[in-house]
Amino acid sequence: ALLMARLFNKNEPLGRVIERRINHHKAIGKRVNYITPFSPYYPASGKNALIDGLPGGLSHGDGYWQGFNVSELDVVIDLEKNETIKFIRTNFLQNGNAWIWFPKEVIISVSNGEESYREIAKLSNKIPRNQEGTLFQTFEWKGEAQARYIRIKAPSNGGWLFMDEVVVW
Repeated sequence: ALLMARLFNKNEPLGRVIERRINHHKAIGKRVNYITPFSPYYPASGKNALIDGLPGGLSHGDGYWQGFNVSELDVVIDLEKNETIKFIRTNFLQNGNAWIWFPKEVIISVSNGEESYREIAKLSNKIPRNQEGTLFQTFEWKGEAQARYIRIKAPSNGGWLFMDEVVVW
């Protein structure tokens, strides 16, 4: 959904129209188990930031990107019941000047119980570390799986990892 807002004073518009895309998907409002914690310096909106429907913007410090200073990012989304899943997507940000790199790869696994996971995708990073600027990369899987739990692992490429919305359809 696209949300648009503008301020008014006595029916006179003030400033420009502000737009924000909100993704309503199967993971919104569910629980995220952080096997590796996000940084207290870059928490975004906290424990639900990865599944709140609000994607990250153009800067890692905008309050929508969640930062991880770990050797491997590892999170599990609990959909609360078994669901048919056909699409999983997440985005990462890279800015070498801030020591933020894309992960080496993103591994997506699913499970009906929390103990044993079945890998459904191993998605490689396609952008080199030495590429300049603030860059964005989408990692996505399309297929069909039955699962209650979705696990996303992303080994670090030697610095910070910044991840935003995990979209599940």
